[in-house]
Amino acid sequence: MGFVAWIFVYLSVFPLNVLSRNVVPLPLVKRQSAQAGIVSDRDHFYDVAAAPTGPLPSRASGDAPWTQAESSYKRMIACPFGIQNKDRGIVLLVPGTAGNASEVYKSSAYYADLPSQGFDVCWVDTPNYSISDMQLSAEFVAYAIKSLAPQSTKTGGKINIVSYSQGGPNVQWASTFWPSIHNLVRGHVSLAPSMKGTASNLLLCPGSNLAGGCLPSILQQSMGSTYMTAANSGKDTRSAAYALIPSTIIYTTSDEIVTPQLGDLASSRLIGASNIALQEICPFSVNVDHFAIPGDVGAYGIALDALLKGRPAQTSTVDRSYCIKTASSLGFQVGNSENNLRFGFRTAVGNQRDQMISSQFRTLV
Repeated sequence: MGFVAWIFVYLSVFPLNVLSRNVVPLPLVKRQSAQAGIVSDRDHFYDVAAAPTGPLPSRASGDAPWTQAESSYKRMIACPFGIQNKDRGIVLLVPGTAGNASEVYKSSAYYADLPSQGFDVCWVDTPNYSISDMQLSAEFVAYAIKSLAPQSTKTGGKINIVSYSQGGPNVQWASTFWPSIHNLVRGHVSLAPSMKGTASNLLLCPGSNLAGGCLPSILQQSMGSTYMTAANSGKDTRSAAYALIPSTIIYTTSDEIVTPQLGDLASSRLIGASNIALQEICPFSVNVDHFAIPGDVGAYGIALDALLKGRPAQTSTVDRSYCIKTASSLGFQVGNSENNLRFGFRTAVGNQRDQMISSQFRTLV
């Protein structure tokens, strides 16, 4: 679904929200007074302002301070198949804006095929489907890396990371302000990341303002935002503008969300990374957009080149047969439009408003 279509969805929903304001919603959303909110549970809202209930994690020298209780970080990490001490170690999957890790990756080869390639698969969720402050999301990513790396014993206490969309800059922010993780990461593969922000958010934010304000991470991912200006400071080679860990960027020139995506100005590109356009490897993948790239088998083939060889992907060694392989041949079915709609809906109106409006739908039918 194109970006214009997402705007249409939003404009269709917003009038209903206004017209339904006199309908009492079901009590699906309750603001938590402590750090007990579980963001992977659709019926809870994570209160990032509440005081931590429990001790903070230990802090390495040179790292940024933690702001949440260690229990809050721990509960957001899951390994769906358990940690089986596979030969190629752990791969940490990091979701993007408005989706949790299960929604993003279950209909993908990263979930279905990586175990057969010798990897243990784990993932991390971030507060409120990654529509809250990206700086906080990066804390959850940093903690997940530090927590999982010692459990990846076959790879010497190092893990791989695969991120999607906002997950890319979240990993970058984590590796900037928690430099102790540099020695814990073998490589980072990022799918369609908004490394430089996106021009698309300049259109979305005015619409979101009508529904009660532009969501924090949407504003932060807008080109020229304070966050993106800081992250992309070329004056500091230790900033998030640079690949601080071995990195592979896989982007699609058909991306309608992270824009622009052409040439050296592509929003996903990262200084010092292996930056590869999907269409450079799979020229017929012209219909693979932002929402399709996690489930795209050709993009997975590029990712495998990095993951299996333990270094950033190289166009000369990528197995191009993945361009014509099917999802079913790797044991999964591509994601459906339901998840795409859910991501777009949360992005437009926010997690809390999403759940309230959903309840209003049920009272009207």
